[in-house]
Amino acid sequence: MKKNYKKEIYKSRKEWLNARGIGGSDAAALLGKSKWVTIKNVEKRLLSGKEVEEKKNSRMIEGTLKEPLIRKIYILNNSNIKVIEPPKRNCWLFRRKDHPLITCTPDGLMIKDNKKYGLEIKDVALYRKEQIDTWEEGILPEQYYIQMLHYLVTMEDLDGVIMYAHLMYYKKNEETEKWEYDYSVLRQYIVERTEVEKDIQILETKEIEFIKHINEMKLLNYLKKEWCYERRRKITIFCGCRKW
Repeated sequence: MKKNYKKEIYKSRKEWLNARGIGGSDAAALLGKSKWVTIKNVEKRLLSGKEVEEKKNSRMIEGTLKEPLIRKIYILNNSNIKVIEPPKRNCWLFRRKDHPLITCTPDGLMIKDNKKYGLEIKDVALYRKEQIDTWEEGILPEQYYIQMLHYLVTMEDLDGVIMYAHLMYYKKNEETEKWEYDYSVLRQYIVERTEVEKDIQILETKEIEFIKHINEMKLLNYLKKEWCYERRRKITIFCGCRKW
């Protein structure tokens, strides 16, 4: 099957940031389900063409550092599965050919039971009972589920996406009133394409509509600049011809 996307390699994270379009976190924002990004944030970034890397807190930095370690544990625990890891010194990006603004950066790719899957690594801190119950019942937070759907929107040859999550449980110290680390577990969550076709279509439609909006806004901004330039030029010519 001919792929509807292409793989790109960037030498630095800065180059990768400037090259990416609508990513997994952005996809959740388009549906109003992201805790960290709004649709206005995505619109502003794509219209400006400038990527400003968000400031990372200690948890985000910790998660970034843990990602290759968690992936390595997954590989060791699943020696029968072929896992393709991201480049160590470069950054990879997968881009839709028909809609170049649709991009994704999976944490790995794998072949499992003659099927191709995307791999998503998560490092999650759990504090409250409702959080714990959701993860233990196999229910993914909406923004994570949409991120996995986005991989399926971008790469049509993926049969599904596997999330390998490091869940860290915290408990509150009654004396100090502070949260303290208790224990952690590793859990796997699988989204199969055949089971979520309707959700994939909804997200894909939303993303294509948003891209159309971005392109229209870019054209409008271009026409405004051209109109202002032409108006200034005519004023300059008019003033230059007047006799004082």
